Amino acid sequence: MKIVLIGTLSGVVILGLLTRLAMAMIALFTNNPVNLSIQSIVEVTVAGAIVGAIGGIFLVGIRVLLSAGIVRGIILGFLLFSGSLVIGLIAGRVAFGEQPITFITFAFLGMVFLFYGIVTEWMVDRNSY
Repeated sequence: MKIVLIGTLSGVVILGLLTRLAMAMIALFTNNPVNLSIQSIVEVTVAGAIVGAIGGIFLVGIRVLLSAGIVRGIILGFLLFSGSLVIGLIAGRVAFGEQPITFITFAFLGMVFLFYGIVTEWMVDRNSY
């Protein structure tokens, strides 16, 4: 249960708030309007909490299968990024374009998910004593 809570909290901060900040920065970089309304922040934060909780559940299973800490975090981040990408494609919310910003956006989101996995595993490992 503690692992799921840590996954949820780090999901709120990293996958929710950090990702929302990144979206605003990408919008500024591409000269698009920045939408930092309360509703948009809450939506992304709730989505981060949900994905973070799912990540916590995955991490319970990954910790049973593997013993190397950073590898568990990398696998967790990769699984969540891949799963989110597939769900986004199925739902029609992800569109691949030929513009370089599309690649930059996906690469950055991949790094955020890997960062989430590594930080969450580190936090769980530190609190397991």
